[in-house]
Amino acid sequence: MGGRWKLAIGVVVLTAGVAAGAPLAAASSRPVAPASASQAHACATPAAHDASCGAIQLLFPAVNWHPGTNAHSAKGGGGGGGTTPAPPTSGYYPGDLQSAYGLAAAAAAFGPGPSAPTVAVVDAYDDPNAASDLAAYRASLSGATDPATGITDAAIPPLCSSTTSTGCVTFTKVNQSGGSTYPRGNTGWAEEISVDLDMISAICPDCNIELVEASSSSFSNLDAAVTYAQTLHPAAITNSYGGSEFGSESADNGTYSAGASTAVTAAAGDSGYGAEFPAAAPGLTAVGGTSLTYAGSGAGLAWNPQAVWSTDGSGCSADEAMPSWQQDAGVYSLAADCTGRQVADVAAVAD
Repeated sequence: MGGRWKLAIGVVVLTAGVAAGAPLAAASSRPVAPASASQAHACATPAAHDASCGAIQLLFPAVNWHPGTNAHSAKGGGGGGGTTPAPPTSGYYPGDLQSAYGLAAAAAAFGPGPSAPTVAVVDAYDDPNAASDLAAYRASLSGATDPATGITDAAIPPLCSSTTSTGCVTFTKVNQSGGSTYPRGNTGWAEEISVDLDMISAICPDCNIELVEASSSSFSNLDAAVTYAQTLHPAAITNSYGGSEFGSESADNGTYSAGASTAVTAAAGDSGYGAEFPAAAPGLTAVGGTSLTYAGSGAGLAWNPQAVWSTDGSGCSADEAMPSWQQDAGVYSLAADCTGRQVADVAAVAD
């Protein structure tokens, strides 16, 4: 699998998405809630040496398909999950995203099964509904037509029921050590997990998925989860979280470095200017966010040039030296910008 495709798997997954609570927990340039609706960060502000997830929740109960006592709170949907809703009335469908980024052919380049690429997702805490919600998302969007753009999604293979076989996608959930004793649940991080799993399904429908849940949002536990994910030798490891930089962060850089066959990406953040860790680590691809819009529909559909998302994370690292691959005259204005690691490297739809 080529580097461009490996990177693409991570790019759309890792941008700081808006979780609407609807089955399409994706970014959208179309209204998904009335203008009076508010929004909130799904995860709490992190303590020192901790990370926060990047998901932002639209507080619009009418499109929240996850019943339960917490379903309309700023901390996201609780309840049992697992039902298959109707396709969403807003937000981008998988076919839309594949069209916007020219990935339709790549998405169809291999079939589902044991030999398909694996994407490892690292997040904190447990999402007890991860498998059932993911199955619901995939079922509701498989072959669906976006009434706004006129694009029809390709078939999205179902999750394998119990054993790895052809014609289905393997989804596995483990703790940070690879075991089956999961950490405690957290509804905010569960929203991030849903965004990540759904967007992998949208961009790479045939990819197998391994969810690695860290025991908490501390970097020590997240680092352990990434370390385990590295042992799987997946095509990509996605990290949709970040926290304030700290003086000793460079000691963790090796954990977040890409390998010969594994792309590692990290979200640049959703709080505006300022570098975060692990996005500032020099050995990975830091992914920023854009606003994606279009004109027309059907045969006349045209994707507009993207603009920077208004709350996209970016900036100059205070603790990481500029890597050699950024020291390229004409690409980075070193004197005007900074001499540290600059974030982000690439960007895709996030708003």
